[in-house]
Amino acid sequence: RVSAYDIPVYAFDQDNRHYAFKFVHLIVGDVNDNLPKFLSSNIEINVPENVAVGTRITGLIFEDSDYNPSGLKSTIVSGNNEQRFILENNELFVNAPLDREGQAVYELIVSVSDGTHSAQTNITIGLNDINDNAPIFEKSDYYAILDLEGAYGWLPVVTVRAIDSDGDKLL
Repeated sequence: RVSAYDIPVYAFDQDNRHYAFKFVHLIVGDVNDNLPKFLSSNIEINVPENVAVGTRITGLIFEDSDYNPSGLKSTIVSGNNEQRFILENNELFVNAPLDREGQAVYELIVSVSDGTHSAQTNITIGLNDINDNAPIFEKSDYYAILDLEGAYGWLPVVTVRAIDSDGDKLL
């Protein structure tokens, strides 16, 4: 912060009969001696895995006691695999399609800097599952050779298994 003061200054002659008066305008500039800080050191967010590209996830709130907040710059330091997220004007947006089956949680580290000092916060983004995958069979083909001589009733022929990457229970 910059503070300004008007200080009255008087000059008197030896017998105090005559004097001069002047205001001295004093400007005290700020020294960048404080760290910027996030108001939250850990941010946890859950979003559906099919959230649209361009969707705002969260805004970043930080402060610096001795610096103009518009001069603070925030960046994603790590955890932004394949540039899935982007910071614009201190707001976090989805930058590429997300898929919980590929990665269920993103652990971002975001930094804010005043040019001299910096601070970091952790942002955990969990993806909520959407039933977006059909079940698939474990094998593309199943074969069985049957010997029916002397057989009667129900016989187990082959075991067929399917899986669902969404984790849904199969019927």
